[in-house]
Amino acid sequence: MIVHYDGHILSSVTGGASIYAGGIIDIESLGEYRERSLFGNWMKDLRTEQYKLIYEKPVFDKNLCMTRPPLKHAPTDEI
Repeated sequence: MIVHYDGHILSSVTGGASIYAGGIIDIESLGEYRERSLFGNWMKDLRTEQYKLIYEKPVFDKNLCMTRPPLKHAPTDEI
């Protein structure tokens, strides 16, 4: 799925594993939006203390391949 910066869906597909979504992305209008927007570009205004709070708790599990070898096809299919 390709979503416009303001939330409109530009392209969406469903189906098998060998598909792709295509669409025209207007980079110039994105730049203009970021310059004019009062609320869409707030990440630049965050202070270090606020970033610390955002990233304090991990969102994803640690990389399991670092603690055990990667699974082969058969064990993965069983999971």
